[in-house]
Amino acid sequence: MFYWYKISTVCFAFLSNLEPQHANHKWLDRTLLPCEWFRGGWTLQELIAPEVVEFYDREWNFRGTKAFLRQEIADVTGIDAAVLDDSSLLHTVCVAKRMSWAAYRETTREEDRAYSLLGIFDVNMPTLYGEGAKAFVRLQEEIMKTTNDLSLFAWTTQLETRGDLQPSYPDRHQGLRGVLARSPSEFAKYRNVERARSHIHNREFTITNNGLRIQAFLAKGEDKSYILGLDTTDKSDLTGYAEERIGIRLIKTPTGFVRFLSDRLCLLKTAEAQFGHSPTIYIQKDITLEEAKRLPKQFIQLHIQLPSHYRLGSVDANLRSLWDAHREMVTVVSGGSFLSFFNLKVTDSTSIGVADLVVFCGLEGSGTKLIPWGVVYGDDVFNKHSRELMDMVTKYRNRQEEEIEMHLIRQLIFSGNLKNRSVEDMQRLTDQKLLLHKKSATNIQISVRENGGSTE
Repeated sequence: MFYWYKISTVCFAFLSNLEPQHANHKWLDRTLLPCEWFRGGWTLQELIAPEVVEFYDREWNFRGTKAFLRQEIADVTGIDAAVLDDSSLLHTVCVAKRMSWAAYRETTREEDRAYSLLGIFDVNMPTLYGEGAKAFVRLQEEIMKTTNDLSLFAWTTQLETRGDLQPSYPDRHQGLRGVLARSPSEFAKYRNVERARSHIHNREFTITNNGLRIQAFLAKGEDKSYILGLDTTDKSDLTGYAEERIGIRLIKTPTGFVRFLSDRLCLLKTAEAQFGHSPTIYIQKDITLEEAKRLPKQFIQLHIQLPSHYRLGSVDANLRSLWDAHREMVTVVSGGSFLSFFNLKVTDSTSIGVADLVVFCGLEGSGTKLIPWGVVYGDDVFNKHSRELMDMVTKYRNRQEEEIEMHLIRQLIFSGNLKNRSVEDMQRLTDQKLLLHKKSATNIQISVRENGGSTE
């Protein structure tokens, strides 16, 4: 349809609820938004695509042309005046801004909010009435096939979150979300965004069955989140040459990253957004409300306290994909018993190795009564139990019979430390900070707790 409007000689816009007035273009400022024609989803392409649009009120009185009213239309709708003049310039406008044009537009069918934007983004896809909100997800996937514009992810949910990151209104909002928006309405605030001027390179990203795959540098947020820069700026916030880029907050989960505090975006200095190691990461497309509620309880936090003259040299986890070094947390794959271990190297101010430690931690129990626990071992050659565990860890590192070794490690830990202990005993054990006195590295405190749970 966009093409047919584009090649038309003239498009007549009948404003059925616009009352007759004197021929004065000032009607636009006062009555455009109440006009149904300017609030319709399908009429967005009817406004942009044709070269000539003539407006008529309910009695078919001529009220002006798009060209004559161009600036007034641009001011009220947010559509660039240059695009109103020439629709071939649509591709120069970032995705988020184009989405914002449709934020307040309505359609009779939910699917049409997506289908009516096909021409705006120059993409094609089947129309499947009955799919509901999935239509907008498919639209975003099609857009990703034709552009690497990261502003597609510059959206926010519309309600505030509570302090515990759970949605204030569960049926409408989640503090934790996937990377894709659920409707054009979530782009409403971003009609002033544009591509960054100091854009250095084009990032390739794609949707897979494991979510969005992208190679990108992640800055570290003060709230222990990660920040993905979107190579996009808000031109209304630029001052001088201090260009700040829009970013989204992410946290790591067992199945990849998810949006964190999705009701807001954050700002990055240009250097923060561009420089550093750029690993390949996966961000989930979407998560359900139940997943959002469950995720905060799937983190086991490893808290390490060292005296001022010691520092942690390195941390190496057996399940690296589940270890979040920034938050010092391990994520639990699923409900049920779980075991992980970490090799810690503690050094002093001279950077000489003082202690090599292994921390084993996990969840034990069944159903919803899962208790976090932790045990610390050093390389004590005089302790048979420690030697056996260290040998098993070495075999696991060498990738020899991984599953068998983890099973034996669990058995050995429980036989030496938790034998005949009840779940309540395990709870008391993890309530205490585990103290290690190894060589001269005294007062090293390591505690394990479940994030979002009752164990501290």
